[in-house]
Amino acid sequence: MPAIMTFDSNEVCELVGIRPLLLNKFVERKTYGIQPSVRSGKGRGGRRLFSPDDVFGIALVWWFFESGLRSNVIQIVLDGICQAKRARADQAAKRLIEKKIQRVRVQIESRESPRLKMPTLRVYLITQENPNVLRPVAMELEVPVGHLYWFVLHKMKRLTGLPQGE
Repeated sequence: MPAIMTFDSNEVCELVGIRPLLLNKFVERKTYGIQPSVRSGKGRGGRRLFSPDDVFGIALVWWFFESGLRSNVIQIVLDGICQAKRARADQAAKRLIEKKIQRVRVQIESRESPRLKMPTLRVYLITQENPNVLRPVAMELEVPVGHLYWFVLHKMKRLTGLPQGE
């Protein structure tokens, strides 16, 4: 049986560029469903080991966070990607990779009333086949997930010694 590729917390931080404190915060609070796939040992001495799917989910959330989105908005975007409530980061990342999504575009429409808690958000998954989904009166944030996943994948291969080819 082939060994499952895993990465410890330090390697995840190196691969994704996330700060260890924030990664620990996500894991301890189970924010966006982020948790290690494997835990070696029990208690505080156990190591957290993350699968490639876990790493891609963490990376996705980190890119949204770095783009300036707030935590509750990130969850709305993950839900929009998965078309489900309380979607996990790894689920959203897997869907983006499987569908070969190039960019995630978040359109934010102005609040129609000051009583609304949040502006209206729309999430679009952009591929080469549908590059121009636009609403002219919305603010937009676009994250180039396709390129960013490719970058993390190549760092994973370099870290694990796997061939660097396509």
